[in-house]
Amino acid sequence: MNIKKILPLILVLVVLIANINTAFAAPVSDRPWDEYVSGGNLRDRAVTSCEAAILVDANSGRILFEKRSTRKMYPASITKIMTAILAIEHSNMTDIVTIDNTMAEYITSLDGAANCGFQKNESIFMEDLLYGLMLESGADASIAIAVHVGGTYEEFVKMMNDKAKELGMTRTVYKNPHGMYQSGHVTCAEDMARLAEYANKFPAFAKIVATGKYTPTDTDKNDYSEKGIVWYNSNKLVKDDRRYGYDYATGMKTGFTTPSGHTLVSSAEKDNLSLIGVVLKDTTNGKWVNSITMFEYGFRYYDTIDLAAEFSEKEITVDVENAASTTSGSQLILQLAPKEKVYLTEKLDLANEVRDNMDKYFSVDIQYYDGALVAPVKKGAEVGVITFTYVHDHFYSDYLEAPEGESNGIKTIKYEALLIAANDVDAKPTVTAKPTEKPDVTKDPTETDITDVPEKNTSKIFLYVGIALLAIILISVLTSYIMRRYRYQQYYVTNKRKKVKPEKNDNDKDKDDGTIKFN
Repeated sequence: MNIKKILPLILVLVVLIANINTAFAAPVSDRPWDEYVSGGNLRDRAVTSCEAAILVDANSGRILFEKRSTRKMYPASITKIMTAILAIEHSNMTDIVTIDNTMAEYITSLDGAANCGFQKNESIFMEDLLYGLMLESGADASIAIAVHVGGTYEEFVKMMNDKAKELGMTRTVYKNPHGMYQSGHVTCAEDMARLAEYANKFPAFAKIVATGKYTPTDTDKNDYSEKGIVWYNSNKLVKDDRRYGYDYATGMKTGFTTPSGHTLVSSAEKDNLSLIGVVLKDTTNGKWVNSITMFEYGFRYYDTIDLAAEFSEKEITVDVENAASTTSGSQLILQLAPKEKVYLTEKLDLANEVRDNMDKYFSVDIQYYDGALVAPVKKGAEVGVITFTYVHDHFYSDYLEAPEGESNGIKTIKYEALLIAANDVDAKPTVTAKPTEKPDVTKDPTETDITDVPEKNTSKIFLYVGIALLAIILISVLTSYIMRRYRYQQYYVTNKRKKVKPEKNDNDKDKDDGTIKFN
């Protein structure tokens, strides 16, 4: 048999068999994340194409998944998230920015950067610059924002690093506002999650990054609407992309340079969870798959409890000192008013258990402003603070907000609320007594002071005094009468004795008879 004639037939047969195997092989899944998320965990082959990644609950700061999340890496255009935040904080959407000579020089110096196509001396609204920055990823927009907000390019870069320090982005150093490769311009997945968590608090930012496409406002240099110019969001998660469009995605930013690879910061919301995902140095499609995989893992197996919402309907009934005996007695109803929002993220089963048994999982401490509740208490009065403390086997390293020096300490979650009186509690009526006077040591204790007598007995006192005076007068008159009678009697007896003449004795002859004789 001629081998040369048979060989082509064998080759054809091999190709046919290969095609048959390919045709009947299991198709590549359009939803590979379904295979990666099972049994409450991410499978080993999940999130493997990226060099670093992190998944965080935006409300609680709880890290649900991480992979080399603190490794310093090049960010590329996700740098523009910081540029956008500073623009929103330090300018108005209606500000008009004109591309001056300085801006134009910086723009032309960028080789290979994506641009919106702004021209020298063109005047653009700040809002349009932000849409061009985040959707079209325009480096020219980032430079215009930097010079306008910072005054100079260098000052704006300093503002970026100051803000990073303020947010606790300890492994991030900015060298430019656009993310083009520059030695020393680095970040890490954890720092980008911190920035995204902060950025999502701005409604203007959230609106821009969730937009699929945007038509810029016409300017004196460009008629964008007539030219049909539209800026499209490079983030496929928020678009109607057949394969990578994600129903729960809410936005953020893509990036790419050769040194950085593909980078993506993304956000998604479902039910009680608001998640942030970051992947660094990934592949073209890997960044979409890995981000959705992490989101699915979080949504399927975790839940976040809004402690303010859970405790807001709780009422506490307490006793009040010195309360009057009324229909409500001494009972005071206290309502809770949250001081700030606090969230708790746990695995789904534990979250449901905690939600159903709040008293079991939270210790309670009440501090009254005056040390105790004393009547009267008026409805609506703020009387103290209540603190609910949740302690579980989590560490500070499981959260973005780890205090310095406590990264290995147990994480304690505290929720504080103000105590507000929901009803009135009156005080007992008080009896006003006359102050006790000190005794007068100079006063005879037996002596009666009329001022010490109660006012209501004054009339009786005057009556008694009048009677006493009258008695004294009568006694005086009677005594005077008796004395006069006595004197008169004495006088009468004496005179009567003088009128009786006694008989003379012989012995009395020589006695003078009382007559006057002359010799």
